[in-house]
Amino acid sequence: MFLGYDHTIFYVPDPALLDETCTAFEDVGFLITDRHDEDRETAAARQRLICFADGSYIEILTIRDAEARARHRLARHMDGRAGWADFTLVTDRLDEVIGRHSAAGFPVNGPLTHERRLIDGRPWKVSLGLPGVGVGHVALPFVLKDEVGRDLRIPSGRTKHPNGVTGTLGVVVSTPDIADAAGHYRPMFGEPAQKGNALRYAFAPGQWIDMVEGPARIECVVLSASEGLEASAGMRALGLSVLTQPA
Repeated sequence: MFLGYDHTIFYVPDPALLDETCTAFEDVGFLITDRHDEDRETAAARQRLICFADGSYIEILTIRDAEARARHRLARHMDGRAGWADFTLVTDRLDEVIGRHSAAGFPVNGPLTHERRLIDGRPWKVSLGLPGVGVGHVALPFVLKDEVGRDLRIPSGRTKHPNGVTGTLGVVVSTPDIADAAGHYRPMFGEPAQKGNALRYAFAPGQWIDMVEGPARIECVVLSASEGLEASAGMRALGLSVLTQPA
């Protein structure tokens, strides 16, 4: 049902700190991509991307407009904090995902349409299902289906990062009530495996979500590397971990 990770979102509450935040990621060996959306200088939201060879990416997001920020589900959830705010999985069966969650009695918004155009006029469009932050249980990811222009939405020109990172393997989410969160996960993910002190939901080959007990937040994003890269102190400060994968 799920094809893999689409992206993780690192939220920057102060728009004036977007460049500084991007520099922090560059300092630990990531290349920043500035997608050429036609409204990138005027839209309420501003983002920069870190795109990976496996097709996933990190979105570094800020909300420039104060009124839009007050309404935005991620800004309300983060309550002035910087850091990992949400994550999303890509599917080719969005209606089924939404239907399963709704049939279990849990709230979900969607399908919703989000579309933009590049400066040269070429469009990209996705359909979204929102069962998590701002709608339902905050431990849940949101889900999307590409409709038009995935290759435009996720540029592939800067995916060979100096630090050797190649993609997204996992997200570690913490929640104060694991049993309750697991109930919300069940319609979409079924039953988890036990992985140490975590519940592991393996949803696509080599990709997973780990659920641990703790404050409601994303604890860590786990990235893949083809060589023996270990997460630096700077990476760890950004909430990143790295696992080496066979080349």
